[in-house]
Amino acid sequence: MSSFKQEYEHGIATNAIVPDPAYKKAVDALDRLGIDLERASKPSSLFERFEGKPETRGVYLWGKVGRGKSMLMNLFFDYVPEPRKRRIHFHAFIADVHARMESSGKTSSSGGSIASAAESFARDVRLLCLDELEVTDIADAMILGRLFDGLFERGVTMVATSNEPPDGLYGNGANRDLFVPFIERLKERVSVVEIAGDHDYRLGEEDETALYMFPVDRENSERFERLWQKALGGAPERPEEVTVHGRGVTYLRTGNGCLRVTFGEVCGRALSADDHLALAHRFGTVFLENVPVIARDQEDEARRLVTLIDALYEAKARLLVLTEVEPHDLFEDGKPDDHRRTASRLEEMRNARWSSCMGTSGRAR
Repeated sequence: MSSFKQEYEHGIATNAIVPDPAYKKAVDALDRLGIDLERASKPSSLFERFEGKPETRGVYLWGKVGRGKSMLMNLFFDYVPEPRKRRIHFHAFIADVHARMESSGKTSSSGGSIASAAESFARDVRLLCLDELEVTDIADAMILGRLFDGLFERGVTMVATSNEPPDGLYGNGANRDLFVPFIERLKERVSVVEIAGDHDYRLGEEDETALYMFPVDRENSERFERLWQKALGGAPERPEEVTVHGRGVTYLRTGNGCLRVTFGEVCGRALSADDHLALAHRFGTVFLENVPVIARDQEDEARRLVTLIDALYEAKARLLVLTEVEPHDLFEDGKPDDHRRTASRLEEMRNARWSSCMGTSGRAR
């Protein structure tokens, strides 16, 4: 039994983890991987010196939002005895890869640049735990195949969570036929496990609306303002520039480690996922106001809101929202998995249990 499974069973025994039959296959797969990694870290036997160590197969967990995928992966990451490990959100991973490609000195579109990024990453990481894997950008789709070939060849083992099975990745993307070979290679390198439970564990039992205010009326606007002044703690408001890849983005209202922005400032202009990641890591508390219902034809705005909430969630920032509707009514379509994930994360971030574990800066204690 791996260290991960021992801790998982301890969590159930102490009521820290809610037992769910839907977890069984995922727990078994992660337990197997934990044992394999422990064996791989031991000195080679005489047979292995001649034949080579057996390949360590990763795990790919997929299912609907809020089913416990990230919880299981995080528990595995915390307790697997692998010193060269990294847990990272997919958006942050892609940003890291692009940065490594740029620093390689080769053109960003070249195979050499991708190989250099893979080699650089593999020097630092033996176990890669990748959260919320999704492929929506054609440039990323074209990079991933060669990148992961390079990572796998260099002995990197991957654990990933996703809302989609491998065959559903980049489902309607342009030139998808060029992406399909990567899917087939991915399935050879990981055990694919669906977590098919019906309960969304991100939905709290309490109706805590302290951090999520709707509609945008006088009462909520005044309350939002009072909370902003309290967060400032007497510090003056001032503009601040956040630099990403040599390009500065100026936010006009900051103070005491807090940021106040409108939906238009962060989702209505051409900010990237990298900009949102930098924002989330710079400010512990974010006040987001005037969030409208996002129409079907506002694809760019919808995508930016998704990446913003993902970034803030991963950074464990404290988020206060002033909007027109409940989280699950924010998107007119309400159908794509990333929209449902955003609504689910907003539900969790508005909950008193999320807020109570945050310090004054908004970071988890």
